Amino acid sequence: MLVSANEAAAAIAEHISGSTTEFAKLMTKRAKELGCTNTQFKNPHGLPNEEHYTTAHDMGLILTEAMKHEELCTTSALRPTDKAGEASTEKSPCSKGRSVTIKTNKSCSWQ
Repeated sequence: MLVSANEAAAAIAEHISGSTTEFAKLMTKRAKELGCTNTQFKNPHGLPNEEHYTTAHDMGLILTEAMKHEELCTTSALRPTDKAGEASTEKSPCSKGRSVTIKTNKSCSWQ
């Protein structure tokens, strides 16, 4: 979504939580608040870690929330299309009338 800046993610995490480990705990807590049931973060930047995991469904929930923030829309490479899905949708500043679709069979697509 964004050009890699692992050192920036680590610096922000340390500033907010004192360490990348504590920030990852906050990330996991927030994911649970969004309804994620199969997500655990171990670092703030997404670099590989055997204990760091998520699912496509959970990432769809996280993306739906993230797209509510105009900052992401202006800095990311997300470019939605006008296609409609056969599922519930949620509008966002990124979509300009388009939507993220989380399909009822727990698959997720960015349309």
